[in-house]
Amino acid sequence: MGDTARINHLKAEELSTTITDSYDFIIMAKVRATGNTATTRNTGEARLYLPTEIFLPLCDNPHLVNFTFDVKEGTEMADFLNSYIDSVEPSMDFESKATYTSSFDGLTSLIITIGGALSIIIGMIGIANFVNSVLTSVINRKKEFAMLQSIGMTGKQLKRMLSFEGMYYAVATIITSAVLGVLFSVIVVKGISSGIWFFTYQFVMRPMVVIYPFLILLTVAIPALLYRQIAKASIIERLRQN
Repeated sequence: MGDTARINHLKAEELSTTITDSYDFIIMAKVRATGNTATTRNTGEARLYLPTEIFLPLCDNPHLVNFTFDVKEGTEMADFLNSYIDSVEPSMDFESKATYTSSFDGLTSLIITIGGALSIIIGMIGIANFVNSVLTSVINRKKEFAMLQSIGMTGKQLKRMLSFEGMYYAVATIITSAVLGVLFSVIVVKGISSGIWFFTYQFVMRPMVVIYPFLILLTVAIPALLYRQIAKASIIERLRQN
């Protein structure tokens, strides 16, 4: 502020521009405004504000491009503008907070739908893989389980052992997913959101905390249920199996 800036007046002729004059202005103040909401969202050039009485003489054919204004709460300005556009100025358009909110709600719904669908699909694949690995382990260890029962281990103790093994899987999964999830959120998601002007990053742990009890329940219950099916055969039959 206080410096002198030279502004060139350009005249466009078809695809070329020529400098017709130059003007020196003293910088009076800096404006802190979001470039995507306080202007027509043209990017790549410096923005400046001039008094009307100075700016208008610089234009051969001055015309209003856009006009930004605030509206008091409770004012039915949207209804008035819609009526004005329909009856007086069909080529005019306007954007408001409600316009942005509606478009952002649609974007949010799209992200939630896609993210939710991917999460469900990946979750089902993970559960299927876990069931498959546990089932394979139980089948391969049928003879081992039969030997343990033949020397005195009860079926209840065996199911408890399998449930604890499933618990170990759950704890390892929780720790791994928490660490990787936090790193992914802080590094990747925060980096993406910071590059989009209408995004605000907020770390949310709630979905992971909500799903962890179901994960523990599945990893504890599934091994016990699978063993129950195998235990229908007698200990002698399982010992004879190769």
